[in-house]
Amino acid sequence: MTFAYDDVPYDTEANTETHPVAMATIAHLAGLNAAPAKNARVLEIGCGDGGNLSAMAAYLPDARGVGFDLAESAIAAGRRSAPSNVDLRV
Repeated sequence: MTFAYDDVPYDTEANTETHPVAMATIAHLAGLNAAPAKNARVLEIGCGDGGNLSAMAAYLPDARGVGFDLAESAIAAGRRSAPSNVDLRV
């Protein structure tokens, strides 16, 4: 199935507030015990080309990221450069 936004690429970028280290810090400040960020498992819905997940994976090589998006063109572009610990799916 083809969607209109397959025709026009949209920007994706690293979002520091979604990084596992940032999330663990917020959890700690709220008095919660967070899982270690170094081996986090991250699911990103609407990941575009996976730019955010790829940035996380570069900093946390023992973490795993899975992202999915309806834009096949964005996923195809992201797969060309995503590190091995990121799985991008349509």
